[in-house]
Amino acid sequence: MTSGIKPIPKVMLAEDDDTIAHMVIRVLQDGVNHDVTWVKDGREALDRVEEVAPDLLLLDLMMPHRNGFEVCRSLRDDPKWSGVPICILTAMTDQQAHQAAIGAGADRILLKPFRANELRLAIRSLLEKEASERYLVEALEKARTSQNDLVRFLAHDLRGPLTVLRSSLGILAKTTSDEAGVE
Repeated sequence: MTSGIKPIPKVMLAEDDDTIAHMVIRVLQDGVNHDVTWVKDGREALDRVEEVAPDLLLLDLMMPHRNGFEVCRSLRDDPKWSGVPICILTAMTDQQAHQAAIGAGADRILLKPFRANELRLAIRSLLEKEASERYLVEALEKARTSQNDLVRFLAHDLRGPLTVLRSSLGILAKTTSDEAGVE
């Protein structure tokens, strides 16, 4: 039985603009608390992702060293991080940039400036979606395990009666052929 206490979601924020980063952190720690780790560029995001083990990433597209597109692609190429939700925070209004971000693996794009409620809603929906997907994967794994256990159980339990039946059929066939040969 679960305790009902939800862990505080860990969010990695990769944003090079101090003003925006402070605003995002304030929004994420107001009301529903989030454990936010702020990094200032894409290279630092990739260097620290193992240490932070985020439940969600917020990435600016235009950052020094490694941009948001590169970070997104790198994370999606790594099986350990491929399922972690990624929300892009950008001032870029170019539709091609948005398509490129989605193509790189972003789950959601928020245009700067965004409202606090818009950010909270995006994060909540991405975290809930990821939790639902994780639950379904775990349920499927349990179902597969149960199915394998049932097959092993049936194979084991049927082995004895089938051996007796095979022996009985062999004796019956021999008796029948002996009787047919006597007449």
